[in-house]
Amino acid sequence: MRDKISESTRNIFDTVWKRIIPFHEMILSRSAVLSYSGGKDSSLLLHFYFWLWVEKKIPVPCIYHLDHSIRFNLEQEKKILDYTESTFPFPNLFKKKNIPALSRKLGKTLEETGRAFRYKDLEKISNQYEGYIVTGHHSTDYLETVLLNLIRGGGWNSLRTLGWYEKNRFRPLFAFTEDEIKTISQSESWPIFEDESNQSNEYLRNRIRNHILPLLLQEGTDPDRIYKNFHRMEKPTSKILLKEASSHKAPSFLKIDVWVLNDLSERERKFFIDRYLRSLGLHPTTRNFFQDLTHCLKRTSSFGIENKEAWFWKSSSYDLYLIPKNSLCLKKFKLESKDMILKWNGNQKKISPGFIPDLCPPGAKIRKNGMSIEISEILRQKEIPVPVRKMLPILYREGKVDVICLSLWDPRIGDIVADRRVEILSDFQEPGI
Repeated sequence: MRDKISESTRNIFDTVWKRIIPFHEMILSRSAVLSYSGGKDSSLLLHFYFWLWVEKKIPVPCIYHLDHSIRFNLEQEKKILDYTESTFPFPNLFKKKNIPALSRKLGKTLEETGRAFRYKDLEKISNQYEGYIVTGHHSTDYLETVLLNLIRGGGWNSLRTLGWYEKNRFRPLFAFTEDEIKTISQSESWPIFEDESNQSNEYLRNRIRNHILPLLLQEGTDPDRIYKNFHRMEKPTSKILLKEASSHKAPSFLKIDVWVLNDLSERERKFFIDRYLRSLGLHPTTRNFFQDLTHCLKRTSSFGIENKEAWFWKSSSYDLYLIPKNSLCLKKFKLESKDMILKWNGNQKKISPGFIPDLCPPGAKIRKNGMSIEISEILRQKEIPVPVRKMLPILYREGKVDVICLSLWDPRIGDIVADRRVEILSDFQEPGI
């Protein structure tokens, strides 16, 4: 169930919105990719954008989280995913990468490696959506970073770090004063998932945060004032604003948990669905179609209905998919034969020579766990929407199905590979460093 927001927090959010007027055009016209770690700062960021989505009708943002594959964090990562999926009606882009192994390979710290991979991945996603990246940095983070850079021999530019908006990264928490952040922290009881490594004195940043900053704050240091001495809030130029609101790139589909809809009145439900359709660049539902959809939503089984612009498909687990009829997931895949790059649904992967991509014919089977299983049954179990199933690429080798490319539908889902031994090169869904 959605978190409650107190009246004092809503008032602060409204005040902050008035402070960031130069960024209103960008926020109202482009999709935000919210970098969410689970900590208190990114939690504030998430709730601020949820408020913006409800009150200011911004495009639907998406939530990005990187699982660093650290053993003691496994249970917490599951809790983070469960929390965001059950609380925020936004698309979740959760990625998993073995950061410890990558850091050893690159000879960098876990912190440096995770940050580099995360920003490269965020850049890729923001380009895909023609959106912008949003991070939870605030003035105390700025002071930490300045001290860190000066200790490492930084010069004048150390004081100009972490601008309001740079490299397509927006940092709205600089518009909150430290007192406002403390007030919100005391007023709300949002779940916080702190990384245990944040308390480790193994990292210089943590030693600055835990030992040096408290002394400076005790002596009267004002991080808000210092930040504003070296940064001006300026409206992004037209070169940065890639397109007007009417032409911002929409995702190939959106998904809504039905419990969210059931928690609303009929009027609110229609408004909610129409807001999602707007984010896909589609028109609102008509009264008659909405009544048909409402009737279908009462079913416990899956269903699919359509209007002139979109498919509405509900899975057996209560997810409602909104799929535009011009969506990339309803178009045929493309193969760049020179480099053997298979592209579909805005995603891509490299395949080995000898594989032949094709669409799935009726009755096709794949050898899995010693049995021949109909591919249609696998796609049903994976809750792939019916309109999408006939366009999802599969890979043949020696006349038999070897791979069902589920990862091109959702990068969080692994491909289904036949029992036969095959060589599959690494795909492109997670960028390297």
